[in-house]
Amino acid sequence: MFILESYIVTMYLLKIIIAFTPILTFGQQKSETKSVFNIYDFSDSRFDIDSNGFHGCSKADTTYYSDGKIAFIGHYAMTKNSGMSGNKFGLSITYYHNGQIKSQGNCDMYSLLYYQSPTKGRRIEHSYKVGEWIYYYDNGQIKAIGKYQIVLSKSNTGIDNQFYKLSKFSSDWNFFNPDGCKSNDIDKIITDIVHNPNCD
Repeated sequence: MFILESYIVTMYLLKIIIAFTPILTFGQQKSETKSVFNIYDFSDSRFDIDSNGFHGCSKADTTYYSDGKIAFIGHYAMTKNSGMSGNKFGLSITYYHNGQIKSQGNCDMYSLLYYQSPTKGRRIEHSYKVGEWIYYYDNGQIKAIGKYQIVLSKSNTGIDNQFYKLSKFSSDWNFFNPDGCKSNDIDKIITDIVHNPNCD
């Protein structure tokens, strides 16, 4: 009797184990096929770019005021298929309407990988200001001059280890009044210079 009961219990447990085995196997297979993004694979970018930066060509373009005066001359990164993008790369010069230079400096570019689905990501490039920039008043006097400090900020792209490059004012900047004298109202000048210190 005891042997028969043990046999029945054993068979019952064996049926349960067999019934749940496909579910466990399916769950394991699903986790093994989960895609892992290679953040260092830039092959899907429309630019010649990698973790060291942009390596392609740039082309100058000019924007005009409604009366035909020059408002902006900038260099833009060219795509792999030789199309001009909206990403600034290289020298950028902005003009006041009276023809005086408003700002001048260089832009660089970096790439971020954004999550789209468990098996697909998309690279998007962003521009930012680098090196020395000079800002002027409309009378030609220098308003501010200095070199941008690049700060990395963790991005929310849905993929780990992706960082924005932000251009920040460093302590070596000099700020001036319209008469050429050094200014103490630094915050106001920084606000007047630009609301977005990146090249977007």
